[in-house]
Amino acid sequence: MNFIPLYNIGSTCYINSVIQVFFNMELLNNKLLEIDVSSDRLLQVYKLLYKQGNLLVNKKISPDDYYKINFLLTNELLKICSFKNEQNDAHEFLIKVLDTITTKEIKKFYSFYFDKIGKCDNCEKEIRYIHTIDNWFGLENIKDEFYGISKRECQNCKKDIIIKNSSISIPNYIIVYNMGNNIRMNFEINDKLYKMYFAICHIGNSASGHYFSIINKNNIYYKLDDTSFSIINTNFLKNVNITTIIYKKINSNNS
Repeated sequence: MNFIPLYNIGSTCYINSVIQVFFNMELLNNKLLEIDVSSDRLLQVYKLLYKQGNLLVNKKISPDDYYKINFLLTNELLKICSFKNEQNDAHEFLIKVLDTITTKEIKKFYSFYFDKIGKCDNCEKEIRYIHTIDNWFGLENIKDEFYGISKRECQNCKKDIIIKNSSISIPNYIIVYNMGNNIRMNFEINDKLYKMYFAICHIGNSASGHYFSIINKNNIYYKLDDTSFSIINTNFLKNVNITTIIYKKINSNNS
């Protein structure tokens, strides 16, 4: 586990929980650290925060100096993402960050690519529909997209056409907005097995709550909470509100 302490500089626990996601999604983090960031201020801030955090972990920088850097960089993230310095929704911030830094080489780590084809029974015109999905609202929506019947309007005769998946690109990570209390620790989709790897959790209410993260490393669960971390029992998950789950593909040499 790559734990880098992140200071809460005033209602910024939601930012810390999201940044921990990126720090610990190894494949994605490695790509973020290696790409050119000369024209991307958000990635510049991210890489600097990661670098300075590692200096702190390796005791090459004092906690006081790191706090000053952490404070400045967190405020910079707020400006870049147009968020006010107040309690905000962690999932919204996560999606905002992804939308801000997204390139094709980054999107492939968490985006589904669907290539769907159908033929109109009325005029025999073929239709091809290509789209990507970056994050999901519940696991059932994933199943519906894969196995459900999709319809598109024929541009020639305006009749409905049933289209089916002909090509699907499966990512290493799946980002799911969790809408209920039933937490799936793993699931299978298109013959690929995914396990819950990361979760963003919330306790309290929207006005005075607190965000933290949980990571599953080799079936040991760690709670990452601003500047501290601890090992927890899975029963702990039953008593918190999990707002976002990151699933990781585990039956691949690239996962």
